[in-house]
Amino acid sequence: MKERLFIRISSDERSLQWGTLLDAEEGSDAFADSGSLLLEDAETLGEVIDQHQVILLLPAHRVKCFNETTPTKNRKQLEKAIPYQLEEQILDSVDNQHFALGSFDAQERLAINVVDKVYFEETLALLKEAGVEPDYVVSEAACVPYFSDSWSVVIEDQVLVRQEDNIFWSADKPLVEELLKLELQSNELSVTQAVRVYTVEGETLKLEAVPGLATQQEALGDSFLFLAQNFDSGAINLLQQEFASQKKTQRNYGVWKLPAIAASLLLLLGLAYLVS
Repeated sequence: MKERLFIRISSDERSLQWGTLLDAEEGSDAFADSGSLLLEDAETLGEVIDQHQVILLLPAHRVKCFNETTPTKNRKQLEKAIPYQLEEQILDSVDNQHFALGSFDAQERLAINVVDKVYFEETLALLKEAGVEPDYVVSEAACVPYFSDSWSVVIEDQVLVRQEDNIFWSADKPLVEELLKLELQSNELSVTQAVRVYTVEGETLKLEAVPGLATQQEALGDSFLFLAQNFDSGAINLLQQEFASQKKTQRNYGVWKLPAIAASLLLLLGLAYLVS
């Protein structure tokens, strides 16, 4: 069976984790193979890759998510219009940002992920130089489980929070309690909000002080494995527009390369015969 290679860039962006999973082993309690590397040593990953499907998880703080009502559903028109529709919500120039479009939800809102274009280009270039070309690039927070009846939190050095299908973010532990309070107030909830808390051993987060918050805790042995197991290919793939993956095109070209060469040779031989 085809293996998936997961690569997760650390929140400090100095190192990465990698691990391989068989498609059929979503419930596996371990990666088939795994390791950690400094980003500057990423070329070592080229020795690992065979025919893997490659999924890259970016630090959650690098990817902003929006849900917008739009005047059209035409994809080409949206690609041009969305940057200017979000202009007032983006702190930097929209020309410096890459906008990846998802699907429309039940409220007819378009899911959008935004990442700094220079950062994205440099990250993909670094991996390509190492011989690694991803099939999917998503925020690590997009791999936190989504539940319609609760929010989900994964507690590490950086805490990952997922509120809705396309509302997720990360923060340092000391800030999370205050941010959750603000989110609860802004949502004006009249009932208790439930939060599923996934905790790595040794990591804690005091959420009991947050009013209107009911917590359900579960221990994690390996948060990276947990995120890999919960990866959803339906998540917004940042490889769109000018960043669209070329791997499929390259594979298709490889299939037809030998037949094309053979046909060219036959054509040349035929021309030579006619001339003679």
